Amino acid sequence: MQSQEGDLVGTRQYETVFCIFLIVLAFLWRNNPGLVYPQILYLAVLLLGLNLAAGFLLRSRRGSEGISTLAILANCATITAILKYSGGTDSNLWVLYLLPIYTACILLPGRGVLLIAAGVLLFNVALYHFSDWAWNGALLFEVAIKSGIFVFGTAAIHNIVGRTRIARLKIRSQRDRIEELEGEIRSQATFLEQEKEAAEVGWIASGVAHDLASPLTIILGTAQVLILQNSEGSEVREDAERILRAAKLCKTIVSHVLDQARRKDLVLIPEDLRAILDSVLSLFESTLREAGIKLRTELPGKGVRIAASREHLQRLFLNLLSNAKAAMKEGGEISICVATSKSPSGASLVSVSVEDTGPGIPKSMFPRLFKPYATTKVPGEGTGLGLFLCHDIALKHNGRISAENKPEGGARFILTLPVLKEEAVADATPPPSHRTSKV
Repeated sequence: MQSQEGDLVGTRQYETVFCIFLIVLAFLWRNNPGLVYPQILYLAVLLLGLNLAAGFLLRSRRGSEGISTLAILANCATITAILKYSGGTDSNLWVLYLLPIYTACILLPGRGVLLIAAGVLLFNVALYHFSDWAWNGALLFEVAIKSGIFVFGTAAIHNIVGRTRIARLKIRSQRDRIEELEGEIRSQATFLEQEKEAAEVGWIASGVAHDLASPLTIILGTAQVLILQNSEGSEVREDAERILRAAKLCKTIVSHVLDQARRKDLVLIPEDLRAILDSVLSLFESTLREAGIKLRTELPGKGVRIAASREHLQRLFLNLLSNAKAAMKEGGEISICVATSKSPSGASLVSVSVEDTGPGIPKSMFPRLFKPYATTKVPGEGTGLGLFLCHDIALKHNGRISAENKPEGGARFILTLPVLKEEAVADATPPPSHRTSKV
């Protein structure tokens, strides 16, 4: 865009100078008794057409250097013919030779300008050579004076145009720098806003986490008592063990929330992705079954190793499953699929998609989907913090999370994480194991 602006400035300058030359031509034409009609009119129209073509080439940048040079040389030839039919060597229109010189300075590089300047000198000498005058000292002096004016004019115009071009480039560079600074300011403002939002969420979450610590201790104790009071294999003991695992996970999450409020860094260690997903499904599968929701999984075998905080990723997947369940109040199907791929740089990636058959995500929600307090749930059913925390967890795992609506209906959330280099998976996705939990 800025290059186009520079070309537009150059075109306007050229058109301004051409208009000035037309005014000069009209002034000099006014009392010139040597004009030969109708030839001079035809040549004036040709001169106008050639300069309009030069302006078009300058504006559109469609002409190559060779085409532009030929067009300017044709301009020189036309001016020579105009001089022949307006008094020959006595014509006062010889200043028109400065027009192709100026055109060359705008359109052509340095060697092109020298070529056009040499062409102007040759055309001027040819005009004198083919006139009725015999060469003598006075005629040579006149040719030398005009040639000197053309040479000086070429140097002066080339210098002025060059300085103007350099000034435009500096202005363009300054504009680029200003736009870059504006972008940095916008990024910094966005970062500060996100930090402010994260701080607000952190204070709220830390307060909730602190208040949950005591009830969770009671739940853990009660579950442990139930386990001790019931024999292995009994239904009550199995339920109590499930409650114990969930309560321990909640307590870990509470601890991590408090660590986050204290600005502690996330500790990432090598983990098996399949093991993390299995632990989440063991906690949530029965809840989905009771809600009339079918669970379909395509999980890889063991070996997809990632750098992760197990509890944080469990929290992320539980959030996604909980949202999918809430979107299907009349039942439906949730699909969890794992696939591997390569980044443009060749690094191994693993993607986990969580899909549902609900109504999908409203289009109006997408711009603020991962921001705090963004929710489609009615008051009292959701806080709008789940997806914000999922996005934060993904970023802290050097990954990303995205969302989209499926063409056939329903929402799809995709978490992409880097695979550990020392245990990178093969180029092809390992054969998935299929498991379906029916209602």
